[in-house]
Amino acid sequence: MHVRTGTLVGALLAVALAGPAASHASGRLCPSDKANAAGKESLCRARCDAAALRSGSGPSSDCHDRCRSKLGLAWARADRKGDCIVAGDEGAVADQVGALVVALEGTLGLAGRSACTGKQYQYAGRRASCRLKCHATAIRQSVPVSSACLDGCDRSFQGRCLGANAAGGCLVPVSCAGVASTVDAFVDGTVTALLTATTTTTTSTTTPPTSTTAPACIGCVADGNGNGVREWMMVGDSNTTFIACAYPIVLQSRYDPLDVTILDEGDFGSSAASWVAGDVLAPLLAAFDPDAVLISLGTNDIVVGTAEAAWANLQQLYDQAAAWCHANGDCVVPFVATVPPIYSPPDPVDYNPEIQALNALIRASVPAERVVDFDSWMPATWDASVMWRDTDGRHLGCGGHAIRADVCEAVLDRTP
Repeated sequence: MHVRTGTLVGALLAVALAGPAASHASGRLCPSDKANAAGKESLCRARCDAAALRSGSGPSSDCHDRCRSKLGLAWARADRKGDCIVAGDEGAVADQVGALVVALEGTLGLAGRSACTGKQYQYAGRRASCRLKCHATAIRQSVPVSSACLDGCDRSFQGRCLGANAAGGCLVPVSCAGVASTVDAFVDGTVTALLTATTTTTTSTTTPPTSTTAPACIGCVADGNGNGVREWMMVGDSNTTFIACAYPIVLQSRYDPLDVTILDEGDFGSSAASWVAGDVLAPLLAAFDPDAVLISLGTNDIVVGTAEAAWANLQQLYDQAAAWCHANGDCVVPFVATVPPIYSPPDPVDYNPEIQALNALIRASVPAERVVDFDSWMPATWDASVMWRDTDGRHLGCGGHAIRADVCEAVLDRTP
């Protein structure tokens, strides 16, 4: 399959870039951005079904509609560049994403409650997004798709899919090879739709795009990847994604998504250790190519370990984000958030000495401009104005999330 898709995109590029759209280097940017957008929507909609399976509440049409709206916004950004190979293709690609969702629902099942099946939806969505990111890079650079990139997507998917099967609890037995085949057929169809157009025989010479953004300051969220929008990925645990007023949602509501996009990658119950052990960050970087990453983990590490062990994993994630560079040569700007207190009471154990030690390690090891303060403004004891409920010493309520959004907004407002 990898060889076939590489041949496919190479052949289509040879035809598509021979026409008038190839007369400028930016002629490749529009279909590249659209390939990325299609991958993001497929992952977004897979997560909708995953969330439904975690709660047992059934699929949410509102969730799927929000994903579809994001695709429309991304398409508008790409079309504004005025150099797309195919015009009026949003509906066709959206239909292909919808067909993928239907196919996955038919294969994996959607009736009932199953964390295992929810994970399989996420893994399938990540595979689609990751492989379309590989194609987007190839389209942008006018080269055949990288087999190494596709192989990386495949290894990530196979390891997770097989691991979920081994753990058990899925609604139905899952054929990892079958799901991969379904996803890859969607990817092929999307690439074909984006690159197939009537062309002339005019030839041209093109060069890879270069960065046109101003140098970013050490603690700024700038448009590093040059796609016209600032994209900040939030990596976190339940205090990133737990409730409808979570700070990524609040923060996004304060900005035009055509200018700033907040990517909520919170994973309920996760830790820095689980992100490292599962190699979760790499495929997300490949899928979304964000301008910046905020790593807000550590609470669940402290509950089971030490400050030193938690920082070792946080540092690995920070370094991994910093090492991810865009096609134009600019690289991701990583941030690390300090860890909020765990209130005891109501929590039966006082973890705060280790939390304070971890925060000291963060502040001593990371440039001050890259530290996002999620702890100093927290009250000394449990307070209903920031916390979720009086029997829970760990999870923020809407008031706490609003303050987190304020802190992140101050970072976004920095300028080089």
